[in-house]
Parts: sequence; C-alpha cells; structure tokens
Amino acid sequence: MGATYTKPREFDEILYGEDFYGYPKLRKIMTAGYNVLYSKDRQCIAMFSLFPPLTPEDTLYIISMKRYSPDDPLRVLDMQHMWSTRADIIFAMGHYHYFLHGRNDIDWRQYLEYYPEEKAKSIFNADTAFRVSLNFKPVNEYYDYQGKYKYLDTLVIQKKGRGYIMMYISLRRKDIRNSLNT
Repeated sequence: MGATYTKPREFDEILYGEDFYGYPKLRKIMTAGYNVLYSKDRQCIAMFSLFPPLTPEDTLYIISMKRYSPDDPLRVLDMQHMWSTRADIIFAMGHYHYFLHGRNDIDWRQYLEYYPEEKAKSIFNADTAFRVSLNFKPVNEYYDYQGKYKYLDTLVIQKKGRGYIMMYISLRRKDIRNSLNT
C-alpha cells in the first residue's frame, strides 16, 4: 500500500533492515522490519515495511489469484491482511506446522481488537484497522528482543483495493500497551 506517515515527536526514526536472525522464534512472525520508530524513552519500538501498492494492472498476480476468487480477483488483494494476521497469531501460539497439516481449528479472529470504522478512517485513512496482542507464550520464551522488549503487538491498517500495512510494536512493559495513543 503506498503510504506516507509523519513521525511522532516522541519517536526517533531509523531506516534499516532488521532481519531477526538472532531471534529465531520472533523471526517466524516478523521476517523483517525496515522502518523503525523508537520512542525517545526507549519503552516502545514500532517496525513496519512499506511496499508499493498492488493494482489491477499487476496482471500476473491477479490472474494467479483467480483460482481463489474467480468472480472477483481483487478480493484476494483485500484479504491479504487477514491471511498475514492469521499466520502471525498461529505462529505466536507456537503452532509452526499448522498449515502443513491442513488444520483449520483455531479461532484466531477472537484475538482481533477492531477500531470502529469511523475511527479507522479518521486516524489512519483506512477502511479497516485492528490490533492484536501476540503474547500467547510465556514472555521469555518468545520475544525478549534486544534483551529488553518482551511484549509484541501488531497494528494492521488496510485500505480496500490498495493493500495493507502491518506494524509490529515491541514493548518493554505490558502496562504500556493500554496507554498507547494511536
């Protein structure tokens, strides 16, 4: 999704690629983070990647997706954010082979915290926005990014026909999550 953002004053911005090779369990969820925002008090890190938008002119991609939605191939574009979120939740639960076994028995949607449509539009200029806490396992088993960020949430912003942005938010303390102002 082609997007622009304004860095909040309370954050420093670092543009680099974090590959998470030193964090194998975290890497199953977050393959890379290219835009990184650190809060000035270092209590929070937000990582996200911005990709060029997919459009109807992306013919090969759209044609390959017709098998999933013959009547409306663009529907696949509008569902990608859900597929990515589903995978993140399932991997965060520790079910690494879930998809290989053809399972479909986890009610992953129960973990989504949706912003009301009006708020998603006014805050993010998006059709859909939701948060997900990915803290299903004991904290030290999973995240502990850089030895200090132990909690991981995801913010997903989607605009129909344009794509989506997934922002991974690493926190030092769990109580910060409730005080974050989007």
